[in-house]
Order: sequence, then C-alpha cells, then structure tokens
Amino acid sequence: MYVDRNNDGQITADDKYLGHKADADYTFGFNTNFTWKNWTAALSGHASIGNWVYNNVASDTEMLADLWTNQFVSNRVASAPKSMFTQAQYLSDYYLQDGSFLKLDNFTLGYTFPKLFKINADRNASLNIFGTVQNICTFTKYSGIDPEVYGGIDGTVYPRPRTYVCGLKLNF
Repeated sequence: MYVDRNNDGQITADDKYLGHKADADYTFGFNTNFTWKNWTAALSGHASIGNWVYNNVASDTEMLADLWTNQFVSNRVASAPKSMFTQAQYLSDYYLQDGSFLKLDNFTLGYTFPKLFKINADRNASLNIFGTVQNICTFTKYSGIDPEVYGGIDGTVYPRPRTYVCGLKLNF
C-alpha cells in the first residue's frame, strides 16, 4: 500500500520519504587472544547496529511478471509466492530490512612444540602448528545473504566464502 503523504490526491515522487538509513548507529570490533600451556587461540569479529538494507536480491527474484524472462524459472518459482507482486516495487519499503549483525571473522587455534631440536647450547628450535577459519558466521535477522553491504542496497547474489588455512611456523 502506498500512502499519499502530502495529501494532494495522487501518489507521486513528492510522497517519497526517508524511513531508515543505511548507515549504522553503532559499529563495534573485538579481538582476543588466549594462551594456555603450549596452546594459543585467537578470535576476532565485528558488529553493526541500526543499519537498514534494501534486499534487492529478493525484490528482483520475487516479481511474477519477470518469471518468463529468466532461464532459471524453477529457481524463481520457489521464491515468488512470498510477495506475489506482479511488478517491481522499487519505490516501496517492503524489502527494507534491519541489517544489524554480529560477525565472527577469524578464529585461530595453534599448538607449539617448544623444543623440537637443539640449535646450540642456548637455543632450541620450536614448531607451531595452527589452523584458521575466516568468515565463520553472521548473526542477524536480515533474510538476505549478507547484511554488510555498501550503500544499503543488497544486490549481490554471491556470498563471501568461508576459508580454511592450515600452517606451520618453524622458529630457529
């Protein structure tokens, strides 16, 4: 439903309004390290609170009139019954969603073998084995793929990858 905000009897561009903003009210970041005996662990992440996102991916895939122009009709039929719009709703706030989130970015776990072999009378070589996971998870109520978008419009259909890294560090 559209609202005649200026009460001129017509729905025009003059009835547009800014209901929410794309910029977050608050942003946070955190980083922590733990060490216990020869074990180390590190965790980092960030959060955004109060930002709003226009879910353009959903608005593009739910429009019923566009089903026939897409080669992947079977993929779009599954999402179409959510709104049942026959035409694009670009001037509507129907797809505007709270984009607040908490992301866990990196987690590293490692173990150090402190005395791998002797280098000389005063020094030993050590070996550190570690594993890291990047882009672990996102906690959000946003229904799209990722609420962290530039400019407040989510037009991306390809998610950020989760990556795994294993490594060895030899110190001598």
